[in-house]
Amino acid sequence: MEYWQYCHHVAKNGLRILVSGVLLLLMACAANQNYIEGTRTIKSIQAAFDQSKYDIYRVYSEALEQNPGLLGKTIFRVTVSADGDVVQSTVVESTLNDTRITSAVNQIIYRMNFGRVRQTGNVTFTYPIDFIPR
Repeated sequence: MEYWQYCHHVAKNGLRILVSGVLLLLMACAANQNYIEGTRTIKSIQAAFDQSKYDIYRVYSEALEQNPGLLGKTIFRVTVSADGDVVQSTVVESTLNDTRITSAVNQIIYRMNFGRVRQTGNVTFTYPIDFIPR
């Protein structure tokens, strides 16, 4: 398998974590129940959102085509299980004034996986996203 094929395979099937500008590709094997960390950290939460940022930006970019001046901030409250699955995600506050975007991003958040941790129980956090045209 060529290097680029391997990277594509890992990026498609594994977790991508951005560390100091270098994209590290890690495989999380659910069958072996490998743990990424002992507890849910800000770093692991940011890594999960970094992995989905292109999907989130795509939703926003499509909305910008209809409304070029669209900008704002949305704060999501997200609850994640110890398995890394999103249990709940809601919009806490938004100045974006476009429910289509916030709903679409909320669906992206529901599909995210934050990685399995040893810590038991759910973790709830808020996560702000600024929508600003480039």
